Amino acid sequence: LAGGVFTFSSYRYIHLLGHLDLVSTQWLPCFALFLLKTARERGPISPILAAAFFAAAALTASYYLLFLLVFGALFAMWTVLRGGHAWRPALQRFAGAGVVALVLLSPVLVPMVREGQIAGRTPNPAYDIDRFSGDLASPVVPSPLPAWSRTFGQSMRVAIARPGTTTEGVLFLGYIPLLLAAVALTHRSGRGFWFLSFVAFTAMALGPTVYAVGRPLPVLSALAPYRLLLQLPFGDIPRVPARFIVMAGLSLSVLAAIGTCRLLR
Repeated sequence: LAGGVFTFSSYRYIHLLGHLDLVSTQWLPCFALFLLKTARERGPISPILAAAFFAAAALTASYYLLFLLVFGALFAMWTVLRGGHAWRPALQRFAGAGVVALVLLSPVLVPMVREGQIAGRTPNPAYDIDRFSGDLASPVVPSPLPAWSRTFGQSMRVAIARPGTTTEGVLFLGYIPLLLAAVALTHRSGRGFWFLSFVAFTAMALGPTVYAVGRPLPVLSALAPYRLLLQLPFGDIPRVPARFIVMAGLSLSVLAAIGTCRLLR
């Protein structure tokens, strides 16, 4: 069920219209799986496979390199906070996976970092980042692609659209997965990290200025985590915050599966 929720997401279908590299999302859950196995299992196999899947995702789309770095940082933080006495060896295995990934990607990363000093930025990155950010209502506003939502969701899409917004503004996560995830939140086992990841990546998809039905919310905008990214070197190069929603969809798919298991029991 989790695989179905993730595979048939609106994110993948909307990017079939012209971003075929972004449709290749298969490496993301593979990395997540072996990152979890790296934390829980000894031996070199899981760290090596996690590094390999990280490299595959990064070579598919540079956005996915950034997304998985954020995901890995969140999971490392979660492991330290909830790992008891086992967090130190887990972090050592994470570091080993990071070294392997760095070696695999070094032929590409070295020239990328060098060229990134003088290239890669659009003439007005702040404008692109703003228009390609999601709205607080976006996750529940349906995509225009399915026949059932072309009329049903049109008024909502107009309400959240901003000047220059394209299909990048489609962040729909699906009503049934969201309901199943809500059921998962009534069950303590296994939900914690995935809920944290879901909230974090949804917040990142909203960009540095949080909008609600097209209106900016200054208080929430001051707390927007995307602002931290803009403070980092090369942080203004990723100009489409809305794409962070793919990792929120991955987290949601696991929560939906947990909710389904609870219902079946």
